[in-house]
Amino acid sequence: MTREEPTNFLYPFIDAQEEDPQSLLADLAASAQAKAAESLALRRSTLEANAELLDQAATEMARRFRVGGRLFTFGNGGSCTDSATLAGLFARPPIGTPATSLPAWSLTADQAIITALGNDVGFELVFARQLIARTGRRHCDRHVNQRQFTEPVDRVGRGAAAGSVHRRVRRLRRWRDGGQPERRRLLHRSVTKRASDSGVTGIVGLSVVVGDPRKGRPGSGGGMSKSAGEYLSSGPRFAEGDVIGRIESFRRRRPRLLDEHVTLAHGAGGKASAALIDAVFMEAFRNPLLESLGDGAILTLPSGERVAISTDSFVLQPRRFPGGSIGELAVHGTCNDLAVAGAVPSWISAAFVLEEGFPIEELKQIVADMADAAAKAGVQIVTGDTKVVPKGAADGLFITTTGTGIIPTGRALSADSVRPGDKVLLSGSMGDHGMAVMLARGDLAIEADIHSDTASVSPLVELLMAAAPGTRWLRDATRGGVGTVCNELAQACGFGVLLDEQRLPVAPMVNGACELLGIDPLYVANEGKFIAVVAPEEAEAGLAALQSHPLGADAAEVGEIIAEPAETVILRTGFGGTRIVDMLVGDPLPRIC
Repeated sequence: MTREEPTNFLYPFIDAQEEDPQSLLADLAASAQAKAAESLALRRSTLEANAELLDQAATEMARRFRVGGRLFTFGNGGSCTDSATLAGLFARPPIGTPATSLPAWSLTADQAIITALGNDVGFELVFARQLIARTGRRHCDRHVNQRQFTEPVDRVGRGAAAGSVHRRVRRLRRWRDGGQPERRRLLHRSVTKRASDSGVTGIVGLSVVVGDPRKGRPGSGGGMSKSAGEYLSSGPRFAEGDVIGRIESFRRRRPRLLDEHVTLAHGAGGKASAALIDAVFMEAFRNPLLESLGDGAILTLPSGERVAISTDSFVLQPRRFPGGSIGELAVHGTCNDLAVAGAVPSWISAAFVLEEGFPIEELKQIVADMADAAAKAGVQIVTGDTKVVPKGAADGLFITTTGTGIIPTGRALSADSVRPGDKVLLSGSMGDHGMAVMLARGDLAIEADIHSDTASVSPLVELLMAAAPGTRWLRDATRGGVGTVCNELAQACGFGVLLDEQRLPVAPMVNGACELLGIDPLYVANEGKFIAVVAPEEAEAGLAALQSHPLGADAAEVGEIIAEPAETVILRTGFGGTRIVDMLVGDPLPRIC
């Protein structure tokens, strides 16, 4: 990727064969036809596979409408228009249909909140994206900071003043593009005066930025780091890469804690969790061992041996779900944190917070589940603590486990060893645990044969390390899912992660439930799966080793490490395009572990 082609990784068709528009149009037409055919086939197969689920969902929606319920729709990108259309159809049914109007709102139509969130990024970046899309230009001259943007110049040129500006802009741009820096500075002064007189307050490629001239000269508004003159004097072509660079810089920045109170999102493992950890816990406890922010700490004993220690709390609701219970999860979760740190789990401590009135029989069953899981994982529960709080002060039962394991001699796993070209392996299908717990709550009146994947991954890790001893990095994909874990990897190693959507394993039932609920499987928690980064020459052997075990039967090579874009996760879609996969925002599935 060159500096002049900074968007290739996002929009490969923009820079390709620009001198042959007919070929490009033909490619786009073929792509659109293929997408339409695939979309139609997907809709048909989804309807056939999920007819019962959809019928149940429609029945439940009707029930809630009858008792005064309201429908809220939302989505980003293309789904934004889908959500607005859906809300509109409910609120204003087509004329001639027997349907009655129902209360429905599209959250993306709430311009005040959406634009307020844009302030965190910087609206010059948001507007630049819109202008790039609307003008169809790969490069733009830097724009000035104004409030109102319109269509390209040829659609603004109404009336003598606008037409005059249109012609003036064309002449001045041709003159400037062949001139020296002083000519460009002269152009800025000329355009600033004349455009302000006409109510036109800046130039953006082939677009005009329209604003109230009484609000000041171009560049006088807030939010821009440079004046319009500096942008123009920097040269005739402003690469979109500068905008991309600022967006990537913002994305790489650790989230800031802006909340005054703890929310559920702070426990979801995404951006809010990172902000809370940085601003509160790291600020108070900062030390070299903690700064790695891994799932466990690596300690070196005086004897030279290395041990890993990890702790985890479990607040799962419901406490029992298809495929497991909070007791099994309390053992598996801590053992898995140790395993992906490179250790062989050996000992666990367990602490219980019990609510007054909790059934003793249920407690016995949960403890028995823990004992069984510990025996299968090869660990001993060697110490613990029990506290009881008054009724209403806890939701039944909370468990905290801390584990210790020995790291074999010569084993070293670190994001610092990751290199471009390394392969990314996923030990099994995504999203099983999160969706199993979500449906087990019964809030959605949806039934599906989905079981949690909770299990100890230590046997899989040992098989992988034996077959691929050069394995670079491991992490179990729990809260925040594969998408968030890959972002943590990208930020830790400083490189990008390229995932292939068609290689990501997702069980059909899980995928159908996620589509029905509008949840991306990339962000759904797992409790028996991990991500591994292995050297390219060991990828095939490592994958075969994973697939040889029942827990790794669905393991797959899902991506690779790339040099650029740095610290960014890119997903190559089934249509050949790409999109950025960011860290989890919010908490779509609270209390799933």
